[in-house]
Amino acid sequence: MKKNLWKIIEVTILFLITSCGSVIKEVYDVNQNHIFESLDHYVKFFEKSNNIRGDNLLYLDSSSHKKFLDEVVRQNFATYYGSFINDTIEIKKSDFLQENMGCMSRVLDEIKNSSMQNNFLENKSLFVKNENFKKNVFLYLKDNKQFHFNDASQKITVFLIYSSQLGKLFKKDFQMLQKYATENKNGVELFIISIDECYNLK
Repeated sequence: MKKNLWKIIEVTILFLITSCGSVIKEVYDVNQNHIFESLDHYVKFFEKSNNIRGDNLLYLDSSSHKKFLDEVVRQNFATYYGSFINDTIEIKKSDFLQENMGCMSRVLDEIKNSSMQNNFLENKSLFVKNENFKKNVFLYLKDNKQFHFNDASQKITVFLIYSSQLGKLFKKDFQMLQKYATENKNGVELFIISIDECYNLK
């Protein structure tokens, strides 16, 4: 389990070093072994580190955690998991995005381009089946209730990936996507999936 998490961290840092031509000058709290006393403690750490609310922060239950980590490692995901319209239909990632999955500007451009197309939901060429996602059980860290898609909303549901061991590394990325989702709340909603073992917390 920890081996997979380390793999994700290594891949993520590599992506960020090369993404968008930017240079990482300072990395705060990366590779720190934080100890959390409760789910509430974890949420407060997340909110303080990233300066955004943790209302849509999710975690995986014990039965889903390992297989989700395995998928993240296998797909070489950085901080972006994907965008969905329901629990089995994912918006297809363009070749341009897949060239650099660590560049959040590319992720945001992809979301904007998809959401602004006319008759977006009717264009089947934009979508791909993802049968694995619905097999996972996600819960809200705020209240421990299970996450479910709102099938009637017709929103683009965006999922990012987070670990406390990455500290503040994604702060600006999370804020950028959260700002866009807030400004376009009728068409986009953002969720952040923690890949830490939060199922051990109460």
